[in-house]
Amino acid sequence: MLYLEYEKAKASFARAQMMFEDALLEKERLFTMTQPRAITYDKDTVQTSPCGDVLDKYVIALENEKIEERLKPYRDLVMNRESLLEIKERELRKSPDRYDKIYTYRFLDGMSLRTIAKTLCFSKSEVHRNLQYILKSINKNAKKGTKGDRMGQNETFHAS
Repeated sequence: MLYLEYEKAKASFARAQMMFEDALLEKERLFTMTQPRAITYDKDTVQTSPCGDVLDKYVIALENEKIEERLKPYRDLVMNRESLLEIKERELRKSPDRYDKIYTYRFLDGMSLRTIAKTLCFSKSEVHRNLQYILKSINKNAKKGTKGDRMGQNETFHAS
């Protein structure tokens, strides 16, 4: 049942993307400090933001928080997880197991139950039963499987 491995790879890829996005958001937050602020005319004096001091603060904050150093490993991790996910998808598509085929047709290709039933020469109700079994199996095995996961995060997989 390769679809379980695919689900784990998909979850790892999503976690890597979240870490990368968090680092990017931090860099973006620091960068917005450098942008000019709006001029307020409702007060007695009109003030604009000086850029020189703000740019210095931006560079110092980048160095202190080492965002660039964090971004590179996250970027590499995302690329590696993406390539692993692609490999797992290719393996899943080549699998002769009927559960893997139903999973692929339904969740990767987006086929309807009727189309899957015609493709596999099953009845619609049999495909539906198998699909329910697949979903239950994914959730059950995901709870067991993530306990030994290197990332150390427990989560359930929701195939949709």
